[in-house]
This record gives sequence, C-alpha cells and structure tokens, in this order.
Amino acid sequence: MLKTIVKYIGTGFLYGIGFSIAVVIMLLVTEKIESTSHGGAYQPNENQTKYLKSLINSIETNGTDQCEDIVGTWVGELIEDDGAYIRSWELNYEEDGRFWGAIARKSITENSVEKQEGTWSCEHSVLFTDVTVGEKQYKWNYLLLHNADGERVYAHIGSYAIENIYRTYRTYRKK
Repeated sequence: MLKTIVKYIGTGFLYGIGFSIAVVIMLLVTEKIESTSHGGAYQPNENQTKYLKSLINSIETNGTDQCEDIVGTWVGELIEDDGAYIRSWELNYEEDGRFWGAIARKSITENSVEKQEGTWSCEHSVLFTDVTVGEKQYKWNYLLLHNADGERVYAHIGSYAIENIYRTYRTYRKK
C-alpha cells in the first residue's frame, strides 16, 4: 500500500516537473517571437538595404525609370482577407519632397484614420519615404512598377522580399 502511494506521488511529481518544463519552454519561445516582431517603429536592416541596392542597380541598367510625375494627390484602397480588412488612403506629394495625408483602416474590430507626413524622394523607380505617424518614425520604400496616365502601381519592399502590391490613382494633376 505504501509502495503504491509513493509510486503515485513520484509519478505526479514527475508529471509536475514535465509540465513545468513545458510551460517554461513555451514562455521562452513566445518571448523570443514577440521580441523579434516589429512592435512600433520599424527600421530597415542590413539585408533590406542590400536587397534595395540590388533592385536599384538592376532597374538602372535594365528598366524604365518610373520616378516622373509623382507630384500630386493620390488615392487608393487595399482590401484584404476577402473584405474583412479595408485600408484606403489619400496622400499628397509636394514638389519640394514633402508629403502628407491620411490612411483609413476599417474592419470588424477597427475603424480608424491616421494622419501621416514626411518626406519623399525617388530614384531609379524606387520611392523612398520617411514617414511620421503620431510619435513614431518609419522608413518605407516602394518599387514603382507603373506610373503613367494617372495610375501608379507599386510594391512595398519588405525586409527580405517584395511584399504587398498597391494600385493608386491621381485625383488631380499639379501644374
């Protein structure tokens, strides 16, 4: 009888230790994932810079420069997850390299508008932006795929690859 009780206590103790180890590992993995995600301001890393340089070099030698005719007001919309998330924007690009505008986000859980302002430059079909949203600073770069006839198609250059592709339209042409 005593042997059975000790066996059950020992088994419970070992299960407790195993469970504790599993919880600790889960917490460590979760913390590692959270610490590597970009909460807050995102700054490009060295790999993104190398990737961007190689894109610029290939466009410079092989492609058409899409940087002309950026100045003006551009509007667009991106619908994700079969319409569950909608992002729309109106951005004004000034001749002096400044831009400003607003981005609206709509979903089941969110309905917000954030104002953006910053500076832009364009070189060899890559649009470089330094953006301020509230108190946070961002650097977002886009590869211009098409920019003519009041339509602009561009792709966000992410950390390691081309990410979302956007289409935007000019609302008026600056003189």
